[in-house]
Amino acid sequence: MTPAQLPSPQQAHGDRHSPHWWIAPVVLTLLAVPGSFLLLFLMVLGVMAFDPCSPGGCPRAEQHYNAAAITALCSLVPVIAVWCFPHRRACTWLRLGMIAAYAVVFTAVAVAMMTIPIGE
Repeated sequence: MTPAQLPSPQQAHGDRHSPHWWIAPVVLTLLAVPGSFLLLFLMVLGVMAFDPCSPGGCPRAEQHYNAAAITALCSLVPVIAVWCFPHRRACTWLRLGMIAAYAVVFTAVAVAMMTIPIGE
């Protein structure tokens, strides 16, 4: 066997380069762009929960809104992380897991924004 025919160390361990590594990051990015606009829209509507508040403020609504806003920022972490994984087949499930993580966080933020206690 000539040296050119010997398997590389990556092939010997089964960590082959995945030719379709880019599909999951692109899908997640395409989901995150309209999802981010929807969350931004819900955040703008969520400010209306403070309209009936007294000048002293609404501590319960503020806590709810702030928690949802911070979680909305955290929803971008899977979008960035999915592009950082190595291009190996072993990381395919991690990429798919990032899509699932984004879906869970997106749903949590959307529900939190829609259930802000008005005027409390």
